[in-house]
Amino acid sequence: MTGIGCKLLKSSSSGRGTGLEIFLSKFNESDVQVNNVAEFPEAGMGILVPMGHRSKMVSTVKLTLTESSPQIQSLPMEKRGCYFKGEYTLRITTEYTFKNCLIQCRMDFIKSICGCLPYYFNEGF
Repeated sequence: MTGIGCKLLKSSSSGRGTGLEIFLSKFNESDVQVNNVAEFPEAGMGILVPMGHRSKMVSTVKLTLTESSPQIQSLPMEKRGCYFKGEYTLRITTEYTFKNCLIQCRMDFIKSICGCLPYYFNEGF
């Protein structure tokens, strides 16, 4: 059970028709963008699904897991080239990912050069 009382279901098979299916009502002249839930949404990134009459999109989801031994964490960050959970906090989100870190770096750079941020970023940043 999840924290909100929903039961997680597992598929006993793989292939077309056995995975996640999403049905949307037709949107006029619109697209739907699918992003990682843990990452800050960025225009033009993610999967862009054009919504048309009876449009269908098939996608493959691949899991990548990176693990390291506890000894790696004792190395300086400059040598290992990554942060472990709790070592660095982003200002734009509570979830640290490489993509979120890059977005925050871009925001910092834009603000240092222009003194402002694009309209789609929160000015309270």
